[in-house]
Amino acid sequence: MAGFDSTPVTAGPSPDSSPPSRMQRTTRMARSVLPRGGVVLLLCPGLLLVAGCRDAEISTYSIPKPKAVYARNHVEGPDRMLAALVPRAGQAWFFKASGLKEIVAEQSDAFRRFLESISFDETSGNPRWTLPERWTRKGDGEPGGMRFATLSLGEGDKSAELSVTRLPMPAGDYDAYLLQNVNRWRGQMRLPPLLPGQLAAETETLSIGKDQATIVLNLVGHMKPSGPMMGPLAAGGSDRPRSAPSRPGPSAAEPRLRYQAPPTWSPGQKVVSRGGITIRRQAAFGLKADGESGEVTVTAMPVGRRSLLINVNRWRRQVALDAIESDGLKAVLEPIKLGPAVGQYLEFAGPRDTILGAIVETGGLTWFFKLTAPNRLADRSRTEFKAFVNSARFGAEADGNGEQPDDG
Repeated sequence: MAGFDSTPVTAGPSPDSSPPSRMQRTTRMARSVLPRGGVVLLLCPGLLLVAGCRDAEISTYSIPKPKAVYARNHVEGPDRMLAALVPRAGQAWFFKASGLKEIVAEQSDAFRRFLESISFDETSGNPRWTLPERWTRKGDGEPGGMRFATLSLGEGDKSAELSVTRLPMPAGDYDAYLLQNVNRWRGQMRLPPLLPGQLAAETETLSIGKDQATIVLNLVGHMKPSGPMMGPLAAGGSDRPRSAPSRPGPSAAEPRLRYQAPPTWSPGQKVVSRGGITIRRQAAFGLKADGESGEVTVTAMPVGRRSLLINVNRWRRQVALDAIESDGLKAVLEPIKLGPAVGQYLEFAGPRDTILGAIVETGGLTWFFKLTAPNRLADRSRTEFKAFVNSARFGAEADGNGEQPDDG
């Protein structure tokens, strides 16, 4: 071949030398090739190596499936949604309940039985059903309005609310319409949208008389704070409510808070994780005395339905006290002033630990001030804690004069 020196390599052992080594045998087999650039390459049978020839090494390894990777790195959210869509006679009927997943999970079987009991009146076109045990009908919507009925699932603090809504059914591809609404619900739970090919694996069809309901599965995530009502999707792809009045709500920015903390309190941990849920506190402190320690925290959350009773009973359980009913709230709460804002102060002393707390609703947020400590330490810290709560200012008032700690 022109431009190449194909002279065989003649270097090798002398006749009286020892048997050739493996490398020597390999060298005998190799041919020297000199390209135009002057770089010497060794050509081995089946292999091209720059620095000599050697046996190829084969490694094996396993690549985990995407679902396995997701399961190892994903923490399930605290909320769950039950949702179903029933298309019938030119209308789309939506049934939806959401809340803490433990509460909603208890109603999962009852939700299915409820759907199976539905029948539609041939004259009015409205649904009729049999309510499961401990379900009640809270009210009906306006005649001709989107909300048809509201149901209460369960009783007391372990109840959830189910809405029944209707919209004209758009003509066209039902699967595309279903996918739009499923992805709207997933968005409310902060879940990624589905692709068309994924819809079948995430839904189930249930026969209800002459009609069929599509139940959405696996709606577990982090529910977005409630805002103006988002109705089901009509024709088109927008879920923006028409003529929905705006209302003030919490800003996406960090809520503003100013306070004066006692000098004996030490800075605490403002970001914690519990059960896979990240909790961001607006303030956190530690307190110690006589070998005992406690904690003071301030958190802000969107205003929620029946938030006061739920949190009162949650705190009572934390110090081993029984829950109370709504008519017992007045006996455990007393007003407390925080500038122009008025909150509710409470004390719960259990067998070992005490919670001193204050709950304040202002600016679209519910603020929780909480001291948790052994009984004796909490009793000694009561005056300081109340002064701390009294000093708190929110929103625009937090920009006024006064002490603003670095971690506030």
